[in-house]
Amino acid sequence: HDGSGSAAAIDRIAQANDWLGLTVATRVEPAADAWWAPIETVSNSEDGFERVYQAGALLLSWAVTLERGASWSASVLQKVAVAREQA
Repeated sequence: HDGSGSAAAIDRIAQANDWLGLTVATRVEPAADAWWAPIETVSNSEDGFERVYQAGALLLSWAVTLERGASWSASVLQKVAVAREQA
């Protein structure tokens, strides 16, 4: 979640946030192209402008060509693991 990047033709990917102690494992069928990046905002505080992490984004993409009347489906399974309790 903390960085950005991309990968082609993946069937699984894992993302983590060490500060929160979270890991998200994603499995896809069929394989997909993936892009990921943090979602951040800019805040003006007493110390000046600072970037604030809001969330992480994952975009999965498939190139699909369908004939008339055909169908297509994909499966995305996500599992979240918590490394430690947040008090």
